[in-house]
Amino acid sequence: MHREDIVFILVRPSFLGNIGSAARVLKNFGFSNLRLVAPPKNYKDAESRKMAVDAFDILKNSRVFTDLNEALEDINLVLGTSCAKQRLCSFLELPELDAYIGLPSKNLIAILFGNERDGLTRDELLQCHQIIKIPVSETFPSINLAQAVGIVAYELSRRSSSSLELPEMSSRAEENALFEKLEIMLEQIGFTRSFNKTSVRSELRSLLLRSRPSRRELGILRGILAKFQSRLSESDGHQQS
Repeated sequence: MHREDIVFILVRPSFLGNIGSAARVLKNFGFSNLRLVAPPKNYKDAESRKMAVDAFDILKNSRVFTDLNEALEDINLVLGTSCAKQRLCSFLELPELDAYIGLPSKNLIAILFGNERDGLTRDELLQCHQIIKIPVSETFPSINLAQAVGIVAYELSRRSSSSLELPEMSSRAEENALFEKLEIMLEQIGFTRSFNKTSVRSELRSLLLRSRPSRRELGILRGILAKFQSRLSESDGHQQS
């Protein structure tokens, strides 16, 4: 497994100590790719530095984004983490990570961790291809952010190269382009006027992400939609003439 292809993303972290501790535990297990979405402005202050100890370089080199969409633009596979309070779909147990990680030599794989108080929101979880369930006690399911990062980093560090090779997957930017094209076509045929537009869009996005399309597969889908759009435009032109 190529550790540089695994991206750990802290979404809206609140406590500086957790940010620093997360950086430290990533370095413990040989990871260095850290991204922060909407962190506190002083995320590199004394408290973070103290908890990072000799891993301040991880924190210093982390990339900061204002929103999750921006942080995921170049990502190919998105795995969220949850204690399963929000039952959106089936959950992936930690030992099942092999089926999703494989040999990510051509793919950037992001692991998302939510805010300390509330975790990842429903909308944030809907942006994930799959959701990892960290097995914790049902009587006290909330787990510290840095500890959650450590558990997942440890599980990933135990996995050597397997026989599974993932194809080159589409990026989030490419997926968004497909969704935009699909929304335009749905408007053209009048589908979203009859149904809840937001709900339809979310369910279609969730369906596509669960299928984990490769870059080639997504290109085929975009080509099909482009052909449909062209034929729809021709049909409208004939009707107007």
